[in-house]
Amino acid sequence: MSPASTAAQDTTLRISRTLNAPPERVFAAFASPEAMKEWFSPAPVTVQAVEQDFRVGGAYVVHMRLPDGKVRPVGGTYREIEPNTRLVYTWRWQDSPNFPETTVSLDFRRTADGKTELAMVHEGLPDESSRDHHTKGWTGCLERLEGYLG
Repeated sequence: MSPASTAAQDTTLRISRTLNAPPERVFAAFASPEAMKEWFSPAPVTVQAVEQDFRVGGAYVVHMRLPDGKVRPVGGTYREIEPNTRLVYTWRWQDSPNFPETTVSLDFRRTADGKTELAMVHEGLPDESSRDHHTKGWTGCLERLEGYLG
C-alpha cells in the first residue's frame, strides 16, 4: 500500500449504529431542516438555523452555535439522494478556508426487526486529528438523533 492510500485510509471516519426507528423516519430526520435543528449537533452545541435545498445538486448550510456563542457554519451540496436508502453530500466548514471539501455517505438498511442500521463514512478529512474530532462530533450527533427518534 502506498503512503498516500495509507493516509487516506487513516483519515476516513466510519460509524455504524442501529437506530430504533424504521429507515423512513431516520432518513426524514436528515431531509427536514426542522428535524435537523433538533439533533444535528453534538451537545452542548446547538443548531441555530438550517438552510436546505434537499435535492441532488442542492445546497445546505447548518449554523452550529457553540457554548461561547460563536456560530460555525458547515455546508455543502447533495450528491446522491435515494430516499430511505442512501444519502451522500459534501461537507466543509465555511469559516475555515483551509478545511477541504469532504464527503459524507450514509446508508440506511432496514433490519429484520424494523429498525435501521445506519452506516456512515466521512472521507477526505485532512488528518487523523480532524478524523478524531469529527468522530467525536458525529457520535454526539447520532446520540442526539437517537433521542430525537425516541
